[in-house]
Amino acid sequence: MRLETFGEENKGLVLCVAPDKGWVEFAAKSDHLVCVDRLEHALALFNAADQNLADVVVQRWRDSEGGDFIEAISNAFEYRLDDLDFGVDGHSDVEFEAEPLGAVLQLVNPQSIGQPTVIAVDGETVTFTVGLEACVGFEASFNFFVEDSVDRDYVHLGSEEAYIEDTLPFELTITADRSLDDGIVFHEVEVSKKRIDVNFGYVDAFPNENPHHEKY
Repeated sequence: MRLETFGEENKGLVLCVAPDKGWVEFAAKSDHLVCVDRLEHALALFNAADQNLADVVVQRWRDSEGGDFIEAISNAFEYRLDDLDFGVDGHSDVEFEAEPLGAVLQLVNPQSIGQPTVIAVDGETVTFTVGLEACVGFEASFNFFVEDSVDRDYVHLGSEEAYIEDTLPFELTITADRSLDDGIVFHEVEVSKKRIDVNFGYVDAFPNENPHHEKY
């Protein structure tokens, strides 16, 4: 392998980033290759000295009831969810088209907060990624219709709005003060973009109709 030859010729280690398990297994047997599956893990190798700081920040966050952290986290989720074009799925007694109306953070489970990975350090701040689970409320509009048996046109039956809450995994990128003298200070919190599909389950097209009347 060229990378192994390069490491051997330069009497050093070559850091590789590859999600392929074959690469990881090959590097484990090499004297000159180190392989990690994600870029964040590669960056963490260069910022190991600040890993303890990130661990302390996250542990205090886990132990808190929200406090100083809740505003920064809520604002980050609000920014990400405000323009979220999530996929809408579900089922009903008639055909429908659906579109998302909105998504709002309900809560973050502090005990779901994972181990941080430091990705950048400067003189005053440390930046790390961390995974967590958050409960989000989703709202969508369902427009119902049936096909006319005579002229094959679609007849609109009405619309309903549906709401559901779901707990989903997210990854955050956080930049915080390296100094803890004034407590933990978050400078920037960003929720990573991700594709979200929400299943609303059964959506009743006729919630206010007499159940004894015949439906379409």
